[in-house]
Amino acid sequence: SDLAGKLSPVHLVWTVDPYEAFSETSAPPEKMQAPSVDLMSPRNASAYAAIAIHQPKHAVHTGHVRLRVTSLKSAEGHVVAKRDVELHGLATLSAAFGGPGLLGSDALPPLGPLGYLSIARGASRCVWFIARVPKDQPAGVYRGSVVIEEQHSMARTRVPITLEVANVRLPERTELAVYTWW
Repeated sequence: SDLAGKLSPVHLVWTVDPYEAFSETSAPPEKMQAPSVDLMSPRNASAYAAIAIHQPKHAVHTGHVRLRVTSLKSAEGHVVAKRDVELHGLATLSAAFGGPGLLGSDALPPLGPLGYLSIARGASRCVWFIARVPKDQPAGVYRGSVVIEEQHSMARTRVPITLEVANVRLPERTELAVYTWW
C-alpha cells in the first residue's frame, strides 16, 4: 500500500533534529504524527533534515528498507538536480575523554544507489536528507518526498518534502573561517 504522509503499519517514521544525538536506542515519540520535512535555503548553500525509522520489537523480520527521493519540482517546472540531493545513513559516535561519554551523531557516506538500510528489531535508524542548492537554482518552492519501502511487506511511507529556495545567493567564498565541534 502507498501511505502518503501516514505511518506505515510495519515501521514507525518521524522527523528529528539533525543536530541532536541519535542512536539505535532512540525511541519514537509518544504522540506520532505524519512526518514531513520543511526546509528553507539560500542559493549556493545546503539544507539538512533527519528522518528516523523504527522497527518494532514484535516485527517478524529485521527491517530491510529502501529509501529514495522523488524529484523536487517547483510549480514553475524547475527541478533540483538529482546529483544535488542525497540520503546519508547516520552513525552514533561515542567518546570518553577521561569522563562521562560524549554521544554524538555523524552522517556517513551517501546510501548506495539502491538506498538500502537494515534496521534490527526494536532498533531505530536515522537518515539525513541533504539538498545542495546550486548558485543558479531559481528561487521558489520545490516539493517532493522521501519514499521508504519495507522490503518484506512492500509497505510504503512517503515523507513529504518542501524546500523553499530563497532569492538570496551566498558568496562563493567568505573571509571568515568557521569550524564547529561538539
